[in-house]
Amino acid sequence: MRALSDDDPGRRAAFSLVTTLTYAVLFGLTYMSLRLPYFAQAKASYGLVVMPVLSLFFADGFAWLDEALARRGLYLPRAVAFGWFAVFVVVCFLAFAA
Repeated sequence: MRALSDDDPGRRAAFSLVTTLTYAVLFGLTYMSLRLPYFAQAKASYGLVVMPVLSLFFADGFAWLDEALARRGLYLPRAVAFGWFAVFVVVCFLAFAA
């Protein structure tokens, strides 16, 4: 995790903030769901708070996957990963297009 291992103190602080925000939101939702039974209903707006954080986590994971596949010379799985990502982006765009 970059919150603990990055050389740049600014990036380490940013990733620490992102990690802390994730745990705070998850703890708050769990606490409120246990404390107030009617609060446990699934709502998409709860995930909206964590969406920027998840975007950073997924982008970091995809960068790690790309780097690992490129280092080993596995170009076909790398092309499949980029193809999957391109299809995902197109589907997301078309889902919200008029």
